[in-house]
Amino acid sequence: MRRARRWIVISLLVGACAGAEVRFDPSPSCSWRTERSEVADGDAGAAEVPTAELPVWVSLGERHACAVRAAGDVICWGDNALGQLGPGEGPPRGQARSYEELPPARLVASGGAHNCALSSAEGVFCWGDDSRGQLGPEGDEDGDPVRALESASWVTAGLLHTCARVGEEAWCWGDNGYGQLGRDADGFDPTPARVEGLGPVSWIAAGAFHTCALVGELVPDGPVDSEVWCWGRDEHGELGDGEAGGWRAEPRPALVERGAVDVAAGPHHTCVLHPDAGGTQCWGRGARGELGHGFFEDEAVPVTAEGHLLGRLFAGGEVFLRHDGGGLTWREGHGHTCSTVRAPRCWGANGSGQLGDGTTTDRATAVSAELPVGVRMGAAGGSATCAIRDDNQLWCWGDNTYGQLGREGPGSLLPVVVRPHPSF
Repeated sequence: MRRARRWIVISLLVGACAGAEVRFDPSPSCSWRTERSEVADGDAGAAEVPTAELPVWVSLGERHACAVRAAGDVICWGDNALGQLGPGEGPPRGQARSYEELPPARLVASGGAHNCALSSAEGVFCWGDDSRGQLGPEGDEDGDPVRALESASWVTAGLLHTCARVGEEAWCWGDNGYGQLGRDADGFDPTPARVEGLGPVSWIAAGAFHTCALVGELVPDGPVDSEVWCWGRDEHGELGDGEAGGWRAEPRPALVERGAVDVAAGPHHTCVLHPDAGGTQCWGRGARGELGHGFFEDEAVPVTAEGHLLGRLFAGGEVFLRHDGGGLTWREGHGHTCSTVRAPRCWGANGSGQLGDGTTTDRATAVSAELPVGVRMGAAGGSATCAIRDDNQLWCWGDNTYGQLGREGPGSLLPVVVRPHPSF
């Protein structure tokens, strides 16, 4: 019998290279501007960081985090109870493990306790927890990365399932207890398969037990004519179709006007960026303020988050999951969301300071994280949040019980510069 443990879903999700523009950028790679970067005040005495070691992508699970550095190598830090940092005991707290055996990566997605890295030339590689087939057909729990797909252009990791964009299609595998794979497979299915019934897919976001996609063409600097389609668990209205309760494997459109350019999924809520319809719209579970509309309540239809939020989105949160022999039981946790245009504005659960405003007060409207402007992209985990600034510094805040902030010591209610070793 395995001990009880907490897992989350992140997501993911992120706006690649967030900035003042809200037009969709289909490339998940980020550029960097300087040959070398100085560390921030408060980390005095540390050496300059070579360009190849600078972080260009970050993702968070519940108790761990991963980053892609400019050279394409992946490093991870935090908890390693399920091999999410790789085989063996894992590095000491505050230090990171580098995955030298992986081909150069463009991005990495972290789920509850698993990760998947996207390589430009060699597909999707996954490692960590494989209890529901979320690593793919070759998966195991030894911690060694295994190839899940030969090619893809995007990958997102949910609590216990994984999805990728292959061509203009969504492909999913792993847990399917609520139809989150978009098919009627019983229990779970480690084999990646196409989600039927969708048009051309440009973006995918995985929640705890639901999945959403942007369907339609998104052309940089061109017209936007996309819809949001969702499938999976709908107990809190996560699918955004006006009904709450049950689940469904068949994708259907959410009640969002055409024109969304980004989608992010927390454990039991969903948010989209819709510049022509007031900014950010959210739906699903709102008990901790996850929807940002000023109320601590669920919504089965999209509501507009207060504050005219026009930044790229990322969302995360916790689900409390227990493995007992071959069974699986869980209870709901909480979620939070951030919108980033140069600086993060976050809302939702804040018990560990994951909103970055210096408090532990849940927020039903967006508050500004105390972070210098110039944020490129960010990611949300169980009770922590991270962002990469234009100067390539990695800042994190929130819970640090397992070293998921990449540093020793307690958590932080305010953003702090972090550099897990091998250093950035």
